[in-house]
Amino acid sequence: MKIVILLLLSTFIWAQNLDKMIDTYINHGKRQVIKEMIDTIELQVQSKRFWHKSIQDINTTYGYFGSKKHLLIANKTKKNTQIYKIQNHNPVLQKTLPSLYGSINGDKQIEGDLKTPVGLYDFLAKLESKNGKLADKYGPYAFVTSYPNLIDKLIHKKTGHGIWLHGKPSTGEKLDTLGCVALDNNELRLLEKEIDHKETIMVITQEDYVVASKDEIATLFANLYKWRYAWQENHFEDYISFYAPQFKRFDKKDLAQFKEYKQRIFNKKEDKDIIFSNINIMPYLNGENKKIFKINFSENYQAKTYKFRGVKNLYVTLNGDAMSIIVEE
Repeated sequence: MKIVILLLLSTFIWAQNLDKMIDTYINHGKRQVIKEMIDTIELQVQSKRFWHKSIQDINTTYGYFGSKKHLLIANKTKKNTQIYKIQNHNPVLQKTLPSLYGSINGDKQIEGDLKTPVGLYDFLAKLESKNGKLADKYGPYAFVTSYPNLIDKLIHKKTGHGIWLHGKPSTGEKLDTLGCVALDNNELRLLEKEIDHKETIMVITQEDYVVASKDEIATLFANLYKWRYAWQENHFEDYISFYAPQFKRFDKKDLAQFKEYKQRIFNKKEDKDIIFSNINIMPYLNGENKKIFKINFSENYQAKTYKFRGVKNLYVTLNGDAMSIIVEE
């Protein structure tokens, strides 16, 4: 992806603007040339057209995967789990496995309701039976999911914990779980060898997986860089316009509290450099049957008074060409 972007930008800048840049260099010097080049690049990465070209040969049905290695789609109605390997940003189906789910149908809402949640989850840890940390009823391994994720907790007020992808007891077959997803033990052993749980996403659906169009992915990329530009250049009103009225931050700040907090930071007018990498964009239907996108990426933030390097998660919706951030972590 990075190579494609560089090639497209190089072609655009040098083929279309070379004469203009030479004139700028002669009359205004190298700093103005650099500024004009950066401005030109910013306009490109904020345009849907640019991203359409960048992803034109990529299957975005299940989203865009910049760093994730595997995608698991657990379908509660079909009672199976599909295992996809991500190859050159494209998900390739490896196998489809029979699966068990919670004994009560529907989306999980509260602890103990015996329902399997609907949503998109990371794997936080892997537990093994051989080290004594896993009861026999869970089979040889258990992958701990991130349920409830931030949108589950902050927006939908869901409760509960301990939703795992695990195996079956050695004493015999079971017909359902307490809300987890369960696979055959032999298949789970093979899966454990194939995946890096830290680079794997699991989507749990009630029925079919909700798909993403190329236009949606291109729109989200363009919006992501418009949001970054407003943030980086201290354009407060443009920046805050990306946030939904019902917005919640990971620390439970609502939109009004968040605006007040950010206004103080923007008022400093600090120069800053914000770099996004390893971008993943994944669609799913929440329990209310509404289409949500999770945007996950690495962020490198450099300013005089604050530095940050880590992982960022945004839960967003699309309304036409406008991205609206619901939850930020």
